[in-house]
Amino acid sequence: MKEVRRIEPTISALQPKKKVAAYARVSVDTDDLLHSLSAQVSYYSKLIQENPEWIYAGVYADRGISGTGIKRRSEFRRMVEDAKAGKIDIILTKSISRFARNVVDLLETVRYLKNIGVEVRFERENIHSLTADGELMLTILAGFAEEESRSTSENVKWAIRKKFERGEQWHIASFGYRYKDKTFVIQEDEADAVRKIYDDYLHGIPVALTAGWLKEHGYSYSKDFINAVLRNEAYIGRITLQKFFVENHRSHKPVRNIGQLPRYVIEENHEPIINREVFEEVQQRLQTDEDFKRSFSRPTKKPFGYRWANDKYEIVPEEAEAVKLMYQYYAEGWSLSAISREMEKQGYHTRTGKLSNRIVDRVLDSDFYIGGNQVKGQYAYESEFEHEPIVGMELFDIVQKRRAAVLKQQEKRVETRRRADNEKRNGNPGKRQ
Repeated sequence: MKEVRRIEPTISALQPKKKVAAYARVSVDTDDLLHSLSAQVSYYSKLIQENPEWIYAGVYADRGISGTGIKRRSEFRRMVEDAKAGKIDIILTKSISRFARNVVDLLETVRYLKNIGVEVRFERENIHSLTADGELMLTILAGFAEEESRSTSENVKWAIRKKFERGEQWHIASFGYRYKDKTFVIQEDEADAVRKIYDDYLHGIPVALTAGWLKEHGYSYSKDFINAVLRNEAYIGRITLQKFFVENHRSHKPVRNIGQLPRYVIEENHEPIINREVFEEVQQRLQTDEDFKRSFSRPTKKPFGYRWANDKYEIVPEEAEAVKLMYQYYAEGWSLSAISREMEKQGYHTRTGKLSNRIVDRVLDSDFYIGGNQVKGQYAYESEFEHEPIVGMELFDIVQKRRAAVLKQQEKRVETRRRADNEKRNGNPGKRQ
């Protein structure tokens, strides 16, 4: 008799496809590194889309942003928000240092993603965050990444302090000077205005009359400007270095130096505009001149990034964040117009409008943001009021070096055009290119 065997149908459970994204970052905005970033984006896009078990959820890429914090990494923050919204199951990244160099940020982010069921895979270290050994290995390796970041920061600080010890100054010059050939060179028309301010004060001329003369001749004429000029030691050829220093490699917060580190006073650093005896006489009078003090009880202008409250300049957090980004982007090679567009894209603005190229230029050109007294605007002026800095000296120095290089390039282009125009006028148009 035939045996009939019944085979029950089986339905294989299909595993749902995983939504996979990738994160890439480079910390310096150079052509080579941007090529590296582009290569990372292409690599991960192809890797994810060619895996039949995965759904492509995008590649998030931050360019020119430090890995020591996540606040300014807009793509990183957007990725975490998308993961929270259920758009991502797995995040691929090249290494721990690309994801974050700050141990606290790294572990907090990975643990948060783990709690919502999102896995992070670090290719170089071969770590998957949802495995049993994942967090232990992350803690150990992230410590090495942060130590590398700290070491880099300390090396930069050491280099800056060595410059101070050698008496190398910053590139921002006070009103009356221009920075040229690694020193401050007198700008004669402005120097005359400085001498006028000192002479008027010593002869008891009212501030309003001095301000009127300055306005008539096209100079800044605010009370703050006049007051700062009268107190500025640069006019006797003296400068003081290391008034501020960066707190640590995580916060990048500038801190006023009140004795934590040496300060360097350089006498006869450059040609003076004001006689030392005149300067000292003015300083003595200022200490006891109550009428003069009352007329300068508060500033007449507010630099972007600050507000005047409680008899002092206070930092406006959102504006200060914009200032930091301006410096960061410019240091990374962005143009003024590109920075302005990015500021508008991210929603930053002044009280009266967008952060135009001109405003960005003024912010980058002012040492007020490292605790100095120069405020740039339609009429530049110098403030006597002490305030907390927004930008660290390391970043400020990088920006000023690039600005000097850009200015030099512009001067070369102008000189080339002038030479070509002269040749045309002289009947020698030169060779066609």
